[in-house]
Amino acid sequence: MRKLLITSILCLTAVTIVSAHDLFLKLDTYFLDPNSRTTVRLMNGTFLKSDGVVRRERMRVVSLVMPGIGLVDTWVGDWSDAGETSLLSLRTSDAGTYLVAVSIKPRMIELKSADFNRYLEHDGIPDILAQRKERGELKRNVREQYSKHARAVLQVGGRLTDSYKVPPPLPSGDLAATESLCLKSRRKH
Repeated sequence: MRKLLITSILCLTAVTIVSAHDLFLKLDTYFLDPNSRTTVRLMNGTFLKSDGVVRRERMRVVSLVMPGIGLVDTWVGDWSDAGETSLLSLRTSDAGTYLVAVSIKPRMIELKSADFNRYLEHDGIPDILAQRKERGELKRNVREQYSKHARAVLQVGGRLTDSYKVPPPLPSGDLAATESLCLKSRRKH
């Protein structure tokens, strides 16, 4: 029971990752012309600097929602790399509001206790750090599963549409609540 509780608590923190790397979709402009080409940069690090490309086999879902069409089939083939950044070539069609979304497959990392405690302190999760102190677990190493997700809303032409409200597909098995996802995952092992 205690192991399950600790795992559940750790899973609640899985929305962010230990090394403070986040995932962003970045364009030179988010206002585009109809029937134009653009490049979407997948920033794996910060919004200003990508620390490494995302390998295609790590991509779970890549989706595009277009006005009048809806969800376009997901794809991973229109990517290239430039230095440490993954690039998606995209062509707009009709005017409207678009949504681009990328989800990365989960990854498990193991952390030394001191690193995890610093992470909790740095990312402002004092309640979990306090629980670790209270339970005498400050010297206990941890394993964390995390995945990353990014979305960008683009405006093509002057016509506003609500197509961006269509939720991109979640990878099979994902649930809305991180805790439920983690508990479901733990029961399988």
